[in-house]
Amino acid sequence: MAKKNAYLEKLQLERAVENQILAQHVESVVRQYDADTLVITLHEEFGWGYDRLMRLCQLWNDRQRKYREAVNPNNKDKENEADVQQDKIDRVLTKIIRGKQELIPFEARYPTLEKIKY
Repeated sequence: MAKKNAYLEKLQLERAVENQILAQHVESVVRQYDADTLVITLHEEFGWGYDRLMRLCQLWNDRQRKYREAVNPNNKDKENEADVQQDKIDRVLTKIIRGKQELIPFEARYPTLEKIKY
């Protein structure tokens, strides 16, 4: 039977925590960059002003929270909600597209997400 190495286990745990923190930082930067470039585009291309842009940002943030579980399918507390939220996103996008192009299914748009396992 292999002997457990407490020091090695501690290092692995520390590395996992560091990787989680790094992933959170990357996500934060990407989300802010997406919001900045969206706001700039809407202002420069469509003439949207501050009040309208801030309203959009608030509503966008609300939608992101509403559908968050769709992209977090391995959250064991919310696992049963992931596929429901994914389906809701696809249904709303289908309404928006209105047959002008074929909807790329959720799983194809997010190929790096782990598949939902029940």
